[in-house]
Amino acid sequence: MCCVFRNADAAQFLAMKTHSASLGLSGVKRIIATGGASQNAAILQVLSDVFQVRVFVIPSSDQSASVGAALRAMHGVRCAQAGGFVPFIQRSNGSSASGSSSPANLVLAAVPAPNNEAIVARLTARFKRLEARTVDTLKTEARVQQ
Repeated sequence: MCCVFRNADAAQFLAMKTHSASLGLSGVKRIIATGGASQNAAILQVLSDVFQVRVFVIPSSDQSASVGAALRAMHGVRCAQAGGFVPFIQRSNGSSASGSSSPANLVLAAVPAPNNEAIVARLTARFKRLEARTVDTLKTEARVQQ
């Protein structure tokens, strides 16, 4: 059963990675996972492998989903104020939280497995092909129904 969920998680993360890149959001340096799934080491490892970045969590917080939402909202406000995308800022003093060191109050939960990079590249290419085929099929069906 675990493998089914890992595959579903991998597909979801591949979709997130592919669609983010299509919107011009690439070069992810790290991921901060929040909420219930952030306590699942297997899910965090898949996330790390798909994005090929380190994954951090908020340690033992019952409110980590709320904190994650607040961090995302803060980042959205800063992007709006700047008139475009700006790197995520962890600290209120304005210093950038680069992926080079563990930010304050976050715990490193997963690092990408080097031997999985080639596998993820193949899966990403396959995902893109399957998604394109699905979209083409839906477009064809929509034209037929008109």
